[in-house]
Amino acid sequence: MNEKNYHNILNKIKRKLRNNMLLLFLALLIALSCILYFIVTEKTTDYTNTLNTHIKDTVYALIFDLTHEYKTTLEKIVTNKNVGKYFYEKNKEKLLTSMLNEWNFTKARNPDVTDIRFHTADGKLFLSMKEPNNNSKDLTTRNIIKDMHKNNSLYMTYKGFETTAYDFDYKIIKPIYNEKNNYLGAIEISISLDYILSHIEEDMGVKGYLLIRNQDLKKYKYTYNYNLELSKYSIPFIINKKEIQILKNIPNDYDFQSSLLKFFNNEMIFYTTVNIFDYKLDSTSKLLFYKDISSLLEQEKKIVITSIFILLILLLFIILLTKYLFKYLVNTLEDFFSKIIDYERKEKEYINTIKDATPNFVITTTGNEILSMNKSSLEFVSFKSIEKFKEKYNCICEFFIKKDGYIQKKMEGTVWINYIIKNPNKIHKVLMKKDGKIHTFLVHAIKFTYSKNNIYIAIFSDITDIEKLTLDYKYIIKRNQFAEQGANLGLWDWDMMTDKVYYSKIWKKILGYEEDEISDSLEEWHKRIHPDDKRKVMEDLENNFNKKTSYFANNHRLKHKDGHYIYASFRGQAIYNQLDIPHRVVGIYVDDSEMQENREKIKEQEKLMLAQSKHAAMGEMISMIAHQWRQPIASIAMGVNNMLLDVEIDSINKNDLKLECNGILEQTAFLSNTIEDFRTFFKEDKEKSLVNIENVIDDAIKLMQGTLSNNNVVLSTMYFQTSQINTYPNEILQILLNLIKNAKEVLVEKKVKEKFIKIYTTEDDEYIYIDVEDNAGGIPSDILDRVFEAYFTTKDEHNGTGLGLYMSKKIANEHLHGNLTVKNSNEGAIFTVSILKN
Repeated sequence: MNEKNYHNILNKIKRKLRNNMLLLFLALLIALSCILYFIVTEKTTDYTNTLNTHIKDTVYALIFDLTHEYKTTLEKIVTNKNVGKYFYEKNKEKLLTSMLNEWNFTKARNPDVTDIRFHTADGKLFLSMKEPNNNSKDLTTRNIIKDMHKNNSLYMTYKGFETTAYDFDYKIIKPIYNEKNNYLGAIEISISLDYILSHIEEDMGVKGYLLIRNQDLKKYKYTYNYNLELSKYSIPFIINKKEIQILKNIPNDYDFQSSLLKFFNNEMIFYTTVNIFDYKLDSTSKLLFYKDISSLLEQEKKIVITSIFILLILLLFIILLTKYLFKYLVNTLEDFFSKIIDYERKEKEYINTIKDATPNFVITTTGNEILSMNKSSLEFVSFKSIEKFKEKYNCICEFFIKKDGYIQKKMEGTVWINYIIKNPNKIHKVLMKKDGKIHTFLVHAIKFTYSKNNIYIAIFSDITDIEKLTLDYKYIIKRNQFAEQGANLGLWDWDMMTDKVYYSKIWKKILGYEEDEISDSLEEWHKRIHPDDKRKVMEDLENNFNKKTSYFANNHRLKHKDGHYIYASFRGQAIYNQLDIPHRVVGIYVDDSEMQENREKIKEQEKLMLAQSKHAAMGEMISMIAHQWRQPIASIAMGVNNMLLDVEIDSINKNDLKLECNGILEQTAFLSNTIEDFRTFFKEDKEKSLVNIENVIDDAIKLMQGTLSNNNVVLSTMYFQTSQINTYPNEILQILLNLIKNAKEVLVEKKVKEKFIKIYTTEDDEYIYIDVEDNAGGIPSDILDRVFEAYFTTKDEHNGTGLGLYMSKKIANEHLHGNLTVKNSNEGAIFTVSILKN
């Protein structure tokens, strides 16, 4: 290199350094400004989001507390014998007198309680505590009143917001029964939502108003001083003019669902709404809240100004420091270039030596499994030892990048190392990636035999001239196709930004289609999902979008080209962008039809076992019915004989004859009810029904009462739960009959003197528990873990099938979504049935 070239190169470097430094300063200034803007915006967003969440949580918490408190108040009232008596007698004056203390106490505690009303069973107003002498209000047009009197139940409570001709209040309604459980009517309590609005204003400084739908406001019969219409909603009873202007600031296209920020007279106003639900859980009204957050923005402005000032000082310091570093760098470059000519000859010799030297990667392998690696190859793949490498990989070929003309893991039906050995005259190249950079290697291989095993030495020579390549998306798809063909997996890749889907050739083949018969539309997938499976598929996909699950997994049916449905197993995962928003879903499909057929066969086998278990129970039930019928049949026979005797001796008395006939009718009714109970037990539950567990237990005891009495077994119950659940009552009944029967048999077998069985119920937030306990001494510890096995029994072959407890546990697990467990107590064994509430 001559001196002229040296100065030209040095001047070019100086210009580039100067320009790059200037661009660096500019980029740094822009970046820091963006960061400050982002921080300010993010802080404002966090504040409004937190305020929005706090408002909604507080509103719903207050509604929940109001509902709980006044539901308790109503329960206290309806259980008052005098209230039920006066209401039943339609004695309005005494009912009013008996309610005055409760009404005054309730109003004193919460002035926003607007009324307590009594309705008769036909839906008409009987008594209003607010207006005792006013009976003119027509309540029969209110849907909540209609439904209460139509669908009344001892355990039912209706609650929700309601707009009527007389008020806009939150209502809680409970039925009233007399001592004979005859439905008399209902009682309702009305609470003004001003309680919630004032609480929010005191707690958070947020002003709130009730939004009434325009169509509902037309029902209101009273006048109001002002009505502000906002789109399809109205706000009655506004007085403050400034508040009217602030509310009018809301744009006409506001959806009343999300929060909103709007300027008003140099003030930043935050708006949000909360849905208020009626008794059917329909959102019929809303609460609108607003708050001036200008003070927060002022604080943010001060922070921005201070930060900019600090930023300018920092940039000045960086400029001075860079100037010094630039001068130092230029001096270093001048010194460096002064030595370049001296090093030029040595550099050429060094490069020639590198070209002629042995390549720097050396590994030994069997073709599929790595045996050893030298230091350079380990550093390339970022591992410190061969042991650490083998914990995650088996072969260096797992790092090969797939591209035509380069060595792959498999070549022409054989492993890559064999292909190189068989083709010694070809030039073999491999692509591998490190730190985002693709390297190209020349590969040579040597084969030798060691301990009768073929061992290969592979030598990789790095011939990369610093290449930077960006992998094409279609290239990645091609590699995935290669992988899926080996495992018969169908690839499914949904780009949510374009709403296009890549369906692989295998995916289409699973459904019976050729490559060109299905487009890249998402609808191609969606329309083929079985209608009964769509809701669960979309629900599981949404859960993965919201990060409730780490991946998307669902088994569903897809429509085949010939019209039938196949079972497919889908596993996938959402991919998120820098804003943490899902923008892609990638997954694989596996044809699951054969596995589904096996599952169906297992279900059929389980149905046979359940039928076998019920048939065994049928024989035992017939025996119990025979015991229960013996006494009624004897009574009927005795009554008939008495009537025949009276006929013979001609002494028939009309009253005696009527008494005997009524006795026979009572006994035949008992026999009929016993048969009906028997038929109900063996009727299959195809749909769930709302049941009280106490009633199911009572049915089981009624069916078993005869055999328990005959064997001197005392059965007692204790109920510590009140919830009703939606479940299969006959499934619970079958479990209980099996447990009671087993307890009775072991008590008789062990000849316990004072035989007893205890049944008691408890509950928590998720489950209801039924415990069945006996005093037979417990189950031997060596068989305690086996009692739920199929066909396991301690009885002889004539007295037990070994299916009772097995099927009971299976019913508890699969039908009741709970469990059946057993443990020993000081007295005997305790079997616990857990039933999922929801």
